[in-house]
Amino acid sequence: MSEKRIIIIMHNDLMHYPPMISLIDILSELGEHVTYIGDYTESPTTRRFISSGVNLIKLGYKRTGSQFNRLRAQFIYKKELEKILKDLAVNQLDLLWYVYSDSATFLHDLLSRYRYIVHYYEFDRLEYSWKFKLLYPSFDQSTLVQKAAGVVHCEYNRAQIFKGMTGLKKCPFVLPNKPYIKEGVLDEPNMPQNIKLLIDEIKQKTEGKKVILYQGIFNSSERKLEEFCQAVNLLQDDYVLIAMGRGDNSYNQLQQKYASNRIIFIPFVIPPYHLLITQLASIGVLSYSPMSKTFYGVVNPIYCAPNKIFEYSKFNKPMISNDIPGLRNIFEKFNCGLVVEDPISAEKVKEQIMKIFENYDTFSEGANNYYNSIDIHDIVRNIIKSIG
Repeated sequence: MSEKRIIIIMHNDLMHYPPMISLIDILSELGEHVTYIGDYTESPTTRRFISSGVNLIKLGYKRTGSQFNRLRAQFIYKKELEKILKDLAVNQLDLLWYVYSDSATFLHDLLSRYRYIVHYYEFDRLEYSWKFKLLYPSFDQSTLVQKAAGVVHCEYNRAQIFKGMTGLKKCPFVLPNKPYIKEGVLDEPNMPQNIKLLIDEIKQKTEGKKVILYQGIFNSSERKLEEFCQAVNLLQDDYVLIAMGRGDNSYNQLQQKYASNRIIFIPFVIPPYHLLITQLASIGVLSYSPMSKTFYGVVNPIYCAPNKIFEYSKFNKPMISNDIPGLRNIFEKFNCGLVVEDPISAEKVKEQIMKIFENYDTFSEGANNYYNSIDIHDIVRNIIKSIG
């Protein structure tokens, strides 16, 4: 067992980040003492963590209300986090694993007292407005990462771009968002009753059907699903689309426009139980549209790093997406899916879906090969070893 502690700091709900759940499981299996400080919804996963020795400390941070109330919330959050770290007697052997967010603007000086890793799930802006600089004059993201013991990105191209933009001497570690599902966690005895009822209902609705599945965040500007819904209605009656997840009002708008016995909308299902829906799919959908006028709004989608590409491939599901390099390169290398070339249309989506089913076994084998091409345990082990 390692002498140091790894203290993960993330103010968002842990249940919304399956890759972080996987990371905690992997670190624990590697013999690390793990403490998680952040928000979380109580679930079978959090109870499993506690029983296995992971220290969970609940600390949320809500970014709502007026500017004054947001600043007040930041002050309170920082003071509470500072007290927690002091009570834990964090020392120079320990390692803070900080999941980057806008909280870095007011936490950077607190982080600098310790050894820390900065873990990015999204490429963030590096240039700030004059109003921002007035509020946070001492914050500089490049300085934050240059002083870090390590920097983690979840996609290679993003990591290389970030290295150049921030002046890092070496490329950040690349830790893909591949899920690690411990044996037994999906077994029925552990499953919440409401989820079991949902799974049984979806099984009945999709029995004997070809299931096209989208899972993840709904966002009208980036995660566009309109053409995929339209395409299913162009196909024969034995094709259905399931849209599962959470997001902005676009979820409700899509549901109102397209919901039917062939296009089924499912709300967010807590991980890892969402994978029980994934198992029912025939093809997995990915949709990432660049948002113009901001550098990070373009880089994040075109070099996307979705955990769902691994969730689909874990169950040998071929994939279909819009045409972006982050997905096209993977599909072409492993023959695990097809892109729909621009300009995307329902007819083009339909044609690519039919091509996948014409060569389904080949694409399915490619998905399996892609999933097995990455050893997530080995990557985490090497990060810890490199940092010491």
